[in-house]
Amino acid sequence: MLLETTLEKVGRVLSKRYGITLICRGKQCCTDGNTIILPSLPDTVPEHLMPPIRAYLDHEVGHVVGATDFPLGKIFREEHGEAAFGILNLLEDLRTDAVMRSRYPGSARNLSTGFTMTLQDVKDASAYRQVVIAMYALGSGYAMPHCVSPEMRTLAESMRAMLERAKSAPDTKTL
Repeated sequence: MLLETTLEKVGRVLSKRYGITLICRGKQCCTDGNTIILPSLPDTVPEHLMPPIRAYLDHEVGHVVGATDFPLGKIFREEHGEAAFGILNLLEDLRTDAVMRSRYPGSARNLSTGFTMTLQDVKDASAYRQVVIAMYALGSGYAMPHCVSPEMRTLAESMRAMLERAKSAPDTKTL
């Protein structure tokens, strides 16, 4: 499938509607609220890679349309460290993915498929990563991935009320 054609169309819509630039470079997916960066890919992308690319794009768009407070996230990371920021980011991901599902119902399938595909080869995740994965799965209503131990699932389940609140938070500050 020609990725350029698909991304060009989406890029034009994003630029016109939200003032966002879409570029492909490097190996990560991220956004700063003005630019969405997807990994560099060949012009012709194998069909099996399109679902995760669609998921990454929908997820990053969610941060923009859901008005993620990027400066707050940066300050939080500096003050509390990477692990605490990872939890804030997880809660923000639940919130912004809920915004996407509400505004663009078709994104629900993309996000679910991307989550499943991203974790299919994960085997020996740290306890921290397992609980973050479990919290995201529970908060999103996804099946629990096999890489999550029963103990980490139980820990994540103890936070279910917080996960539900995060999805309906109006902004990053109220998470």
